[in-house]
Amino acid sequence: MALCAAVAVAIGGYYAYRIAIRKFSATTTIALQVQGSQIVDIESVVSGVSSDFTSLNTEIEVIKSRKLGEQLVQRLNLTADPDFNPYLGEQPEPFYQRYLTEWFGIEPEPMAPPTNAEMFDATVANAMSTISAALQRNTYIFTVTSKTVDPQKSVLLANTLADIYIADQIAVKFEATENAVAWLSDRVTELEIELKTKEDEIKELRGRSNLISPEALEALNQQANDLQDRLDDLRSIAGGAEARLAELRGLQADGDPQAMRSAFADPVLQRLFIDLPAGGSQARDLFGSRFALLVQREANDTERAVAQAVSLERSYAELQSDIAEKTQDLVALQQLEREAEATRVLYDTFLARLKETTVQRGLQEADARVLSPAINGYYVEPRKTRILALSLILGSMLGIGIVLLQQFLHNGFRTAEDLERHTGINVMGQLPKMPISRRNQLVDYLQRKPTSVASEAIRNLRTSVVLSNIDNPPKVIMSTSSIPGEGKTTQAIALAHNFVGLGKKVLLIEGDIRRRAFGQYFINVPEGGVVSALSGEKPLDEIVFHDPTLGADVWMGLMARRDVHGFVGASPELNAGDTIRILSGPFADTVAKIETLQEGERLRILMDLMGQSVRMSVASNRVEKLK
Repeated sequence: MALCAAVAVAIGGYYAYRIAIRKFSATTTIALQVQGSQIVDIESVVSGVSSDFTSLNTEIEVIKSRKLGEQLVQRLNLTADPDFNPYLGEQPEPFYQRYLTEWFGIEPEPMAPPTNAEMFDATVANAMSTISAALQRNTYIFTVTSKTVDPQKSVLLANTLADIYIADQIAVKFEATENAVAWLSDRVTELEIELKTKEDEIKELRGRSNLISPEALEALNQQANDLQDRLDDLRSIAGGAEARLAELRGLQADGDPQAMRSAFADPVLQRLFIDLPAGGSQARDLFGSRFALLVQREANDTERAVAQAVSLERSYAELQSDIAEKTQDLVALQQLEREAEATRVLYDTFLARLKETTVQRGLQEADARVLSPAINGYYVEPRKTRILALSLILGSMLGIGIVLLQQFLHNGFRTAEDLERHTGINVMGQLPKMPISRRNQLVDYLQRKPTSVASEAIRNLRTSVVLSNIDNPPKVIMSTSSIPGEGKTTQAIALAHNFVGLGKKVLLIEGDIRRRAFGQYFINVPEGGVVSALSGEKPLDEIVFHDPTLGADVWMGLMARRDVHGFVGASPELNAGDTIRILSGPFADTVAKIETLQEGERLRILMDLMGQSVRMSVASNRVEKLK
């Protein structure tokens, strides 16, 4: 875990101090004036910015808009700056292109040169990506921040964008005012023409229809009402006269003198009626003639009453027609007058607004002002402390993950009890890992640390071995393992050292004739070993030596090899500079030269492969020395 943390911190530090690009930030502060100054008491064409949260956020987006970005690029000529125009520098080819060319012969297609529009668009996008804007909490203060690789360039971008934003506010108001003046001018002209047309129509209607006032029209209506009353009276009189005339003619036809005398109050007719009995036929003729004359008079009166009624009815109809015509014309006149008045009101309103708007042409001012311009850019990236801290945390987490994964994937035995339970064999001891960096420090550590945990574990193991058979204590102890690197050599040397401490005579024999690990624990060892003694090449007394530090006799192993007949023989000593031949593997029968001897019986060799010098590591038992 500590190693992972250290590696992560190293990688993070290398990134922070060597790879990451240094960036500097500069901030310009803009104050929004919600209540702007008003030179004249005239309502503005464009109202100021509202103080609600939505409007303030809208202004933030305006600051970051592409429109202002284009003005920023044009004003500062950023298309000529390689920090913003990606087409100015050399375009790197894709990482895979070299492999496509080398392996498959696929050459990259030539790229068409970028157009001015493409370069401008890319520059605007890169420039605005360095800009950020924010609203300070519970205030009307905006902050415009620019972050680039140059502190002075960050200052220039932030201040210029703030100036462009304020100028854009004025330009928007000026444009709105100009549009309003143009629209109002057109509308006033249209209303003026419309008003003149309606006034001409009113004059024409007045001259054509000889219009009277509403009061005179009311008098005509009253006259018509009176005429209607008179007509009704005349119709009644005429009707009564016609009924009496019909009655009189009926009496005349009947010839009844008494009824005829009663029909009239005429004195002559009354006197003639008195003379009827004495006058004879002459008196009757005179009475009839007088009655006929009176009937004729009644007929004339009736005819005159009927004629008057007809004449009066005709006059009434003419009066009604005249009233209807004048009423219609008056309604049309009033409608025209109302429309003309409405047009006049609109004309006066628009004309007054046009004059007010014209006055405002030179009075536009921005709703914001620069409160604090950017002066110096300050370092912001990379945040080295944070990167190192995060690297440490991530490295520690990775180390913990690796440890947990190892524990999860571990398929061995964790405790002695587990080993005894699964194998049925008693565990005689457990040895911790020796706290040494090199193997030749083992004996020295055991002598200097007799009370250490490792020394105590060795003593416990010795006791378990001795007590394993009290009647016949073991004389020969063999240490073996299924795989290399499990500590059998270290355990054997440590156990031999412990027995020497008890005054025992110990012969330590290296049985691993392939790896020869004893050579890393002891120095000044004689030539030869187990294989030399067994093959009779050297006597035993020339091979076994006494190590004064360990206090025991040591019989070294000797690297062996199989000859062509399969027999094991001693391998000649290998040294740096020897010429060898590889016996097995993909490079079998290849001749090489030993550069250095490595731990674990491995050699670092240099060989010529297809005209190129190749270095590799091989096991010493896979080579033979050439004479």
